[in-house]
Amino acid sequence: MKPQIHNRCAVGLLTLALTACGTFPLGTVQPQTGKTADQQQLDTLSCKDQARLAVETAGRETQDFLLGLTIIGAPVAYERDKAKEREVFTSCMQSKGYVVRPPSDEASGSANAPPVPPKAPYVTSVRLNLPAGWQAQPLPENLARAGWQAYAVNRNTDVGALLSVTTHDGITDMPAYAQTRRAALLNSLTGAVLSEISQIDINGRRAFRASVTGKVKTGQSFTYLGTVIEGPKEIAVLLTWTFPGNFDQQKDAMGQLAENVVGF
Repeated sequence: MKPQIHNRCAVGLLTLALTACGTFPLGTVQPQTGKTADQQQLDTLSCKDQARLAVETAGRETQDFLLGLTIIGAPVAYERDKAKEREVFTSCMQSKGYVVRPPSDEASGSANAPPVPPKAPYVTSVRLNLPAGWQAQPLPENLARAGWQAYAVNRNTDVGALLSVTTHDGITDMPAYAQTRRAALLNSLTGAVLSEISQIDINGRRAFRASVTGKVKTGQSFTYLGTVIEGPKEIAVLLTWTFPGNFDQQKDAMGQLAENVVGF
């Protein structure tokens, strides 16, 4: 088995198996005859640096976070950056005479382990009716895998929204569930500042709401307003967000959007 080269961690080319370092694989490199292990490692590190530099100088902050507003741009941009970094790494290594096979994003554990089938999406009639100015967007695959079911943006006001719906079965403590959802958001941010969770009424249904401001991995800051709405059989979570400087102006409209979650 050829070693699989991972981004942003030093690895040796001649080991039989390499462990991922919490990032993603750049490719599987065939050791080159006639070069020492040290030479091959230097070639690998040089090409990894080139790949990282190509991504970091692409101006992605402007392209992905200020053009059309997308915090969802963060995972989408990550996928684009990952593809670009792999492309540059492969080209660089091939120019040095190596054969590079496309990487596999499967977790490194057992090479013979069968692939885990994707989780079937939760089927629901709950939906978000979009008012004027809002546009539905394709849901990125990684967000669909995380349980989100709808994504929309309002480019006039620089606000985005995500909706997820889950069964009420087994969830008996709604305040605790709201705290769990807020904690999940906090874990994805740095320097987070959060509000208390308040209980409110949305179309006659019990709901819970809190705001969180923090930085994503790129360093860009966003303010999120999350609303958990309790239905008789299902629970909906509406997450809206914008830039912190825009939040005070858009907060009321972001909150009112939860009234458009229907179909319980």
